[in-house]
Amino acid sequence: MDWIKVVSEDPLLAMLIFRYANRMMSNRQVLVRTLEHAVALIGSQRLIKLTESIPRLDPASTAFSGLQSTV
Repeated sequence: MDWIKVVSEDPLLAMLIFRYANRMMSNRQVLVRTLEHAVALIGSQRLIKLTESIPRLDPASTAFSGLQSTV
């Protein structure tokens, strides 16, 4: 799977991945600045767990239909 392509198309996921990667590196005084760096640090298994933890919108909800109409 091309994680960079998937993540770059989802701003919420990208933000969560940057946050997670920077938290991992906080004790090393290193700032993760690129998506490629963040994805490499986190690794596939942790990325899968992270993506599973993101709340999903119910397609029957008004929030979903409102979001869909703006896109």
